[in-house]
Amino acid sequence: MTRWTCLVTKLTQATVVDAQCPFTGVSFTDSLNGGGGSFQGTIPAGHKSWSAQLSNDGYRRVIWPCRDGIPQGAYLMTGAQWDTSSTVRSVKGTRLDAILKDRAITKTLTFPNTDQNDIFRDILRFAIGRSTIFTSPLQDQTDMLPQAAVPWMVTDATSSGINRTRQETQGNLDDGYPAAARKNVAQMLANLTELENGSEYRWLYRMNSTTGLPEMVLDMAASTHMVGTAEDFPGRLTFDFPGGNVQSASYGFDAGTMVTRAHVVGQKQDTTTPIGTASYTELWAQEYPLVDKVVSEGSVQDQNVLDGKASGLMSATTSAWSLTLNGTRKPTFGSYGLGDWVTLRVKQMGADRIDNAVRITGWSVRVDDTGTSETVTPTLQAGAWAA
Repeated sequence: MTRWTCLVTKLTQATVVDAQCPFTGVSFTDSLNGGGGSFQGTIPAGHKSWSAQLSNDGYRRVIWPCRDGIPQGAYLMTGAQWDTSSTVRSVKGTRLDAILKDRAITKTLTFPNTDQNDIFRDILRFAIGRSTIFTSPLQDQTDMLPQAAVPWMVTDATSSGINRTRQETQGNLDDGYPAAARKNVAQMLANLTELENGSEYRWLYRMNSTTGLPEMVLDMAASTHMVGTAEDFPGRLTFDFPGGNVQSASYGFDAGTMVTRAHVVGQKQDTTTPIGTASYTELWAQEYPLVDKVVSEGSVQDQNVLDGKASGLMSATTSAWSLTLNGTRKPTFGSYGLGDWVTLRVKQMGADRIDNAVRITGWSVRVDDTGTSETVTPTLQAGAWAA
């Protein structure tokens, strides 16, 4: 039988405060990349995991909702609310990597001949008080320990996922990560994911087999179940309605997000201003109209980079499935992950069955107060079958 518990740890020290904090009303969210996540739950007033004044615990405690002893998220406690006559306290948190928005790059990080994934990892390492691996020279924040330490966050293998071509343009006024600029860590990581073919990542959660402590693991590898036909990926998980783990399903689309031509205005050079452009010719061939979008990149001069950013703005009609999943029915929660493509099979009102590929880009999980089941509402990206 499924068993949900909540683990509570300190933020800057590898210390467990409470292995089974009695939370009720638990719900949490998670997503790919820097989309973040949140946590909500209630605890008995005066419980040992928390200070008499809960305000003393803000930004000092990390909450780990666990399914059968395996962490499913990590959330920095950011606030609480209660009525003076109530016997419970409502606690909220945000995904642990939100701490990166409060970190600055205080030493110059120079990356010679390094792909985007390794730049990403090193900026993260520096932000949480560890030494870089790929900069020249190596840098760290030992002068700010233990305050900068976040022992719960770890990087994946030194090399994983698809290597990403570095696109910073040498000579740009905004190029690189100079100490004097005091650049924000979260923003720099976001910039790397927004580059054409930029890094994509997700956070995985596990118990360290040696220490027995929870970890939040940066994963930049490919997803488990990729898009394609059923013949290409016979092991791809299937979400069925009715009769499967899908409790309810609905479908819609939004054409208002369409972009068929994009313009990215770069940094002015003397009397000229470079502009990157891209066109969605495939949609034009299908009789879709001209739909322009214009954005500015005031620190970029390189034409190839601007063209790449423009290509990244292309968008067709957004299709959307909305599902509610029973986490205890097969495929059960935990057998699929963020970034995975799954097969969705829906049959309703006697109509023909619809088969589609959808990608899980986020989810909201609500845990039953018995701690024995959960309801999952995934955020889905619709995809077409590969030819």
